[in-house]
Amino acid sequence: MTPTDIPAYMAHVGVCARAAATTMAAAGTAAKNTALRALARRLREAGAPLAQANELDLAAARAAGLAAPMVDR
Repeated sequence: MTPTDIPAYMAHVGVCARAAATTMAAAGTAAKNTALRALARRLREAGAPLAQANELDLAAARAAGLAAPMVDR
């Protein structure tokens, strides 16, 4: 799969998400809490780069003339 093969990439992400959902559904409370804490920590650590990437996406969407509801995602 190449980085530009978006449909294949999205299909792969969907398969992985479905597998993760199945695993999490079967997990106990402690395991779920551990996973959620780890995700929260990673989001906090990546906050600034995520915000910067989002600003670039929003600027590109506006420059492309997308309607406001499409930009306000």
